[in-house]
Amino acid sequence: NNFSSNYAARIESRDESEFSSISSSLAAGLLHQLYENLTTSFNVDATKNLLTGLQLINILRQNL
Repeated sequence: NNFSSNYAARIESRDESEFSSISSSLAAGLLHQLYENLTTSFNVDATKNLLTGLQLINILRQNL
C-alpha cells in the first residue's frame, strides 16, 4: 500500500463552579510513497479553546 491517511477529532468540556471551558481539536494527515526512498507527507491540525465565567474575568483583571 503506497497511500495512507489518518485523522483524529477531540472535544473536551469542563464545568466548574466559577468557569466552564470547551476545547476542540482536529488533525488529519496524508502519506504517499512513490518509491522506496521517496515519501511525501502532509499533516494539518487545529485547536480551539473557549473559557467563560468568573475565573476568566479574574485572570484578565490580574493581567491589566
